[in-house]
Amino acid sequence: MRYLLNAVAADVSRFDDLKERFAFVGMRVPFDQVDIEDWRQRGITPIPYSSVNEHAVLAEGLQRWAEFSAINGKRARVDVELKRITRSSRVNSPDSDRDWFDHLIRRSASNERIRLSALLSKEGAGIDWLDAILDVGREPTGQRA
Repeated sequence: MRYLLNAVAADVSRFDDLKERFAFVGMRVPFDQVDIEDWRQRGITPIPYSSVNEHAVLAEGLQRWAEFSAINGKRARVDVELKRITRSSRVNSPDSDRDWFDHLIRRSASNERIRLSALLSKEGAGIDWLDAILDVGREPTGQRA
């Protein structure tokens, strides 16, 4: 594993078109910042999670992620989540909800964004949320993750 990590770190200097790389890293809580920095120094962004209970947190997180997949996720689940988020104004919502909303919109195709705009408008979402849908739709393709 160490050899592989060293090779990945070396690739950064040889290839200027590499995208950011991530790794799920099971750790004890509190997370060891030295270990996290070691991953970063090797050109990999660690995503630390608690490894207790046979990595249950990772399994649960991946299951939830699958439910919201743009390709084969559950549309009804996305709708419920967006309705929950838009119950309050965007400015008064936590950063995590704004980021989650933007992600769910960003990963949607244009016809899905139209459907979501109609749905949220019907549900009484504030204009700030509807404007955010337009703003995300206007982002250059390279900015979408």
